[in-house]
This record gives sequence, C-alpha cells and structure tokens, in this order.
Amino acid sequence: MIFSTLESKYSWLAGLLDADGYIGISQHKDRKSKRQFSWRPNLKVVNTKKILLEEIKRQFGCGTISTSGKCNYGTKKQAYQISFSSNDIRKILPEVKRFLVIKSRQSDLLLAMLIITADHRKRGYDIDFVDSQITPLWEEVRILNSGRLKWKINQ
Repeated sequence: MIFSTLESKYSWLAGLLDADGYIGISQHKDRKSKRQFSWRPNLKVVNTKKILLEEIKRQFGCGTISTSGKCNYGTKKQAYQISFSSNDIRKILPEVKRFLVIKSRQSDLLLAMLIITADHRKRGYDIDFVDSQITPLWEEVRILNSGRLKWKINQ
C-alpha cells in the first residue's frame, strides 16, 4: 500500500482504530509492585485478516502481532491483534489523534497517562501520587470504552 502523504497514512490508521481498535489503560498484575499491579497503556487493532495487521506494522515500523482468540461475530474465524509498546504509542498516537472521530477522548486520556508515567519515571516514583493521577484517567477510559456514553463527533 502506498500513501501519497503522511496525513493519509495516519488517517487510515485512525479509521482502523475507530472501527476495530482499542485505546485504553489497564491494570496489569505485578507482584513486584507493593500495590500488586502496574498501569499499562493499550493501543491495538483486532481483525480476522492478519495481512491487514502486517500492513500496519510495515507502514509504521512497529507493533507486535499475536492471536486474539476467535472473532465474536459468530463466524468463529481466528482473530489477530497488533499492539503497540509505550514508546510506539508516544510516536504514533499524537499524529493519529487528530483524525480520530469516535476514540478521540480515549487517545487524550492515554497520552496524558503516558506523560504522567514518563515524568515520574525520570524523577522517581511516588506510587500514591501516580495512582491519584492515573486512576481518574483509567476510570473515564473504562466508561468511554464500555459504550455507556454516547460519542460526539468533534467539530
């Protein structure tokens, strides 16, 4: 696939994220942490066409492709996902964000989470402070991703 501009490449990925993607923050079990979990950023696209995910990886030069169980649309097809590391997200999401329609707010919250964790990694962690900053972001992302709120098109 050849894109005529970087904008077209980023808008293509934004469309895939809005349709088949997930932008979120999760709590990951972490026995090394005194609170028994750590925060994890999530940016992924799930699809039954592995070739599509391979194209994303080729276009952006990053991402990890893995199986993602069976598709839940009744077809029982194998689903795949491409997921991105924190550093990949820091590189890609700011460029893609302006083209997102449905998941724009989730992208804002995820980028805010990454700023908080990067800042505190440099200065040394105060876990309670980090949690107090990230927990409201995590809660809002969970509500947005649950579909309990209706989305609005940014104008």
